[in-house]
Amino acid sequence: MSFSNMLSAWQWGLLAAVPLGIVLLYFLKLRRQPLETPSTYLWRRSVEDMRVNSIWQRLRRSLLLFLQLAFVALVALAALRFGWNGSQLAGERIVLLVDNSASMGAVDVAPSRLAEAKRRCRELIDQMRSGDQAMIISFADAAQVEQPFTDNRNELRRRLEAVRQTSRPTSLAEALRLAAGFANPGVSAPGAAPRPADAPPAGASPAPEANPSTAAAPAKPGEKPADEAKVPSPADAGPKATLYIVSDGGFPDVATAMPPGLAPVFLQVGKPEAENLAIVAFSAKRPDARPDRLELFGRLDNCGPADCAAEVELYRDGSLCDATRVTVKARGSAVVTFELDDVHEATLEMVARPGGELAVDDHAWTLARPAEQTRILLVTPGDAALEQALASAGELVQLRTAKPDFLQSAGYRSAAESGAWNLVVYELCSPDAPPAANALYIGRTPPGDAWSLGARVENPQVIDVNAPHPIMSHVDLGNVLFASGQPLKPPPGGIPLIDSNAGVLYAVAQRDAWRDAVLSAEILTPAAGGTLERNTDWPLRLSFVVMLRNLIEHLGKRQDTAGETLAPGGVALLDGTGEALEVRSPGGAVTQVPRDRQGKFRFSTIEEPGVYEVLEQGSTRSRFAVNLFDSAESNIRPRDAKIRLGGTEVGLESRREGVRRETWKPLLLAALGFLLLEWYIYNRRIYV
Repeated sequence: MSFSNMLSAWQWGLLAAVPLGIVLLYFLKLRRQPLETPSTYLWRRSVEDMRVNSIWQRLRRSLLLFLQLAFVALVALAALRFGWNGSQLAGERIVLLVDNSASMGAVDVAPSRLAEAKRRCRELIDQMRSGDQAMIISFADAAQVEQPFTDNRNELRRRLEAVRQTSRPTSLAEALRLAAGFANPGVSAPGAAPRPADAPPAGASPAPEANPSTAAAPAKPGEKPADEAKVPSPADAGPKATLYIVSDGGFPDVATAMPPGLAPVFLQVGKPEAENLAIVAFSAKRPDARPDRLELFGRLDNCGPADCAAEVELYRDGSLCDATRVTVKARGSAVVTFELDDVHEATLEMVARPGGELAVDDHAWTLARPAEQTRILLVTPGDAALEQALASAGELVQLRTAKPDFLQSAGYRSAAESGAWNLVVYELCSPDAPPAANALYIGRTPPGDAWSLGARVENPQVIDVNAPHPIMSHVDLGNVLFASGQPLKPPPGGIPLIDSNAGVLYAVAQRDAWRDAVLSAEILTPAAGGTLERNTDWPLRLSFVVMLRNLIEHLGKRQDTAGETLAPGGVALLDGTGEALEVRSPGGAVTQVPRDRQGKFRFSTIEEPGVYEVLEQGSTRSRFAVNLFDSAESNIRPRDAKIRLGGTEVGLESRREGVRRETWKPLLLAALGFLLLEWYIYNRRIYV
């Protein structure tokens, strides 16, 4: 608290004399006027005059006197300019990025991280100055504009409360592109083609042709054309918008450059000591010798700073059938296994207790389906090790082997187009057109330009394996060597499976209704004289057989994804004979799914984890499970104080500017109120 004197000494002297003058006015002698009155009235008025005109008599209570003195006191306080130093938001435009991914459901901050993020955003909205504008974008793996730029604070608060918790993973890249597009509508985002300032926005009607008589004259030599002057640059796109990223930081660093026109600020939510025990994998397999037996594998990640003793329960069609205890080391993992006999078709659920401060990953679901034979075509120039590893799956695999020239035959084209195989493996070859089946490419990429290969490198070192993915479950590559390989660039949405110091070597991606996996580091490489040489010792390891078993289990099934495990936000490809299907969510909501233009059933409204039921004409056709299975999302420990956005480190500091909070205006308003009240009371006493 501080004050700033607004009056000089002689002005303060005059102001100090005002209260004294108000009090003295109550002691002025009244001029006597002759007036005939009854004697009793005369005596009463005389007594009152004596009391008023006697200085030494005690002042009588007078509301008007108190109001007048209060008015002068408030004016004096206003002249002192009492106030304090504070801060307010800098900038005229504010973009609020609110993280509503799965990790924001953690309850280490009561009642939840998302609720705390909303509270922080409300504080920012309350601190907006008159004329400031703000917009709200929620983001998880995708971004959504909740409220475009507006200066209506009530509308901002209402739309902020409408942000809902999701079970999706986190990615900041799309939210940044969306924020850049709204903050700088005349400047293209990085990676996009520039648009002239006078070009109509997308979806708008083209502008009419200019009148030749009013067209701009040609530019003189040495001058820029008039059209070039209209194209804005990031430097003159106006003041930067302050970008507040309100999140726990559970997202990967953004590799692309920070969009122009945005000044980012990171507001961290969550406690560093947050604890969580998560189920990050749960799958079911049938042994080759016992198709009626089911082997269940689950993996738990302890994201807390202390060891955790967990009770793991297994439910079959809603009934408890087995349980075990397991101790998971701090920041470590543990594997749990179960075995069930005489299981042909069932819904299986695994529950970990205590689950920690994030509930969405305490439960996991998988489905047991009747054993069915997988039809596999192997096209190879002659890899006995690969053929033996695929054939080791036993009676559940029907394997056919062919040479690369088989791809040019009419029999192959007819079978590939009709979907005769569940899985096709291409080694050192690629067809002219992709098959109507899932496929694995070794040393080659699928036809088309969706996939690309980089320059060959020698001795790439494996540095990371996507262990949570079903294809790489229980696959250890710590002792595997590759003589050479080519870095792989999958299409958008592709999932890396093996990463090396040179880049991605193994990845999987969606292709219409099917999926393609590509291993860019060959098993065999052509040598001089047309012979083949070994490029890796992986086929000599047990992990190679395990990977192929996982591949058959994950990609060797029928074309629809019903019966498999999907992630929140994914797309389920369903199989049906009619014109429409119905999907019942775990919460009981029923959604109609019509055929699309390709004749497929695609269900994209996948949000809550659990088991979804596919209905056709009122009867159950299939089921599929949805699980989070994201180690990064389950690790709810907040990120350190900084995040990296395209080479720019963004800290926790907020963009605020110093400001002095004054009180003289409300004091003068209060003084005016006292004066009006005194005037009202005086007139009521005199004239009423």
